[in-house]
Amino acid sequence: MTYGAPLAAAVIPHGGGFLAILIASIMVCLIAATAAIELRRNVFVWMIGSFVVTFAATSLVHAALASS
Repeated sequence: MTYGAPLAAAVIPHGGGFLAILIASIMVCLIAATAAIELRRNVFVWMIGSFVVTFAATSLVHAALASS
């Protein structure tokens, strides 16, 4: 049994969905950087954190919608 296959399929979407998810993640990353500058926080941490969370969440939603 391959237990990791559904997770890998959720995190790495295929087709045009990947590009849309990547662009959305980058936009949220830029918004987080602006917020970090305003709040005088670590910009790098906010950018990486927001990118990872947005990418993972939208990938899981994309996989759930694709499987239904």
